Amino acid sequence: MGPYDELLDRYIAEAQAEGASQAQLDALGAARVAGRIDIEQMREANAANADCLEDSGFTVTVSDAVQASGFVVPTFDAAYPSDLSTAQGDAIVDNCDIQNLHWISAAYQLQPEARDKVGAYVLSLEPDLRTCLEDHGYSTDPGATGWDLAMQALQVLKDTHGTESVDCLSEVGIDGL
Repeated sequence: MGPYDELLDRYIAEAQAEGASQAQLDALGAARVAGRIDIEQMREANAANADCLEDSGFTVTVSDAVQASGFVVPTFDAAYPSDLSTAQGDAIVDNCDIQNLHWISAAYQLQPEARDKVGAYVLSLEPDLRTCLEDHGYSTDPGATGWDLAMQALQVLKDTHGTESVDCLSEVGIDGL
């Protein structure tokens, strides 16, 4: 059993315990057998989540977001109904997410195919990350890979958070690790 299988087993157990819909549980079970989540399974879960929100008066638009790495992630934008407080709206969003989307989305974005695309993308940006860090006064290890430099850039961002922040990840187009 590999790490992704273990992740799916954990997500299935959590989803069952926290009240996920049967459709989300079925999709996770199918992913466990197949070793991956198909984009259509993700789109179906995203659509079910949108339907749940619309049933509560939200205005929802679904779309596919293409990450900088080229990986496609079905997503949605939701406008809260005017008659709900933020707390009420947040509770509905959380409930719909738990029922329909939470674990399938996490498993989709953490599956090996997605991580491989992100990994290849980050590795390809090694020269850009190095230039950005050095242009901001940070020394880099000449043998550092794109991943090494991305981790350094993440640490620099954490260390400089605030008005003088240095965000080489965003500067070179990395939108998620």
